[in-house]
Amino acid sequence: MTLLSWKRFLLVNSAAGIAEVVKMAVMFDKAFFVYLQGADFTQVETVKEIIGKSVTLKASVVSQDEKEAGIRAVLNYGHTFGHVVENETAYTTYLHGEAVAIGIVMANALAIELGLFSAG
Repeated sequence: MTLLSWKRFLLVNSAAGIAEVVKMAVMFDKAFFVYLQGADFTQVETVKEIIGKSVTLKASVVSQDEKEAGIRAVLNYGHTFGHVVENETAYTTYLHGEAVAIGIVMANALAIELGLFSAG
């Protein structure tokens, strides 16, 4: 793998992971979401802290609903559309996290269109 390939790999995989982190913050911790908007993702310690917080949030949700009968179902946010994106691109164009991020945008657009979510 060339250095350029390695840098692209890191960038693409980081973006996919950040999408999951942002999803957790938006759904479960407004203060964390605000923090993320100003976070310096180039700092290793900052990224470790962010990953730890995101994992803690997800573990909390899973522990509250081990059978996925309630709150845990919201972890699937973006996945339905994301799986369609993956399928339609033969699983070769996007990483799972990227497809889920696209799925979140699609779900939001549909919710706005149906009047279930405001754009403002």
